[in-house]
Amino acid sequence: MAFAISIKASGPTGSKISNLWSKFSQHETSPSMADLNYPPHVTLAVYEMIPESVLSKSLISVFAGSKALRVMFDRICSFETPNCVIWAAPENSTMLSDIHTKIHGLINTTDGLEDYQPGNWIPHCTLATRIDPRKRGAALELASQAIEPFEVIFDMADCVEFYPVRIIDECPLSNT
Repeated sequence: MAFAISIKASGPTGSKISNLWSKFSQHETSPSMADLNYPPHVTLAVYEMIPESVLSKSLISVFAGSKALRVMFDRICSFETPNCVIWAAPENSTMLSDIHTKIHGLINTTDGLEDYQPGNWIPHCTLATRIDPRKRGAALELASQAIEPFEVIFDMADCVEFYPVRIIDECPLSNT
């Protein structure tokens, strides 16, 4: 099990991401993101072991009273890890980077997974994690195609334990 702090799009604009999940799931061994039973999201921090109370306290400290986050995505990219991971890239990630920095200022960053630590983290919204090696070329070709920029409104922040996803605490983000 692992623990994370994320922002998620529970409203209608999240469908723009879930539509991309469907597109890329055709190149997966099974639909990785839909299988989570969790809305489109951007993960800001991941920890192998951390007290749930620390996660909740940090979540509330960073997000209480915050407005919904409007994020423009303008391209599709991939991580070349042992498995190919396809993701949507935010147009300007300064806001997300600032939030990431706040979280890691509250939580000892050495406890986090290396890819999510300051200096390593790349803001992204994952679209597919189980690319079938036989369909990798087609998935990367699809990812390389230009997309029309689109906005997603992230209206909730939460901390979770995963897999499966279990919500520990949530913080609604105001639309006003």
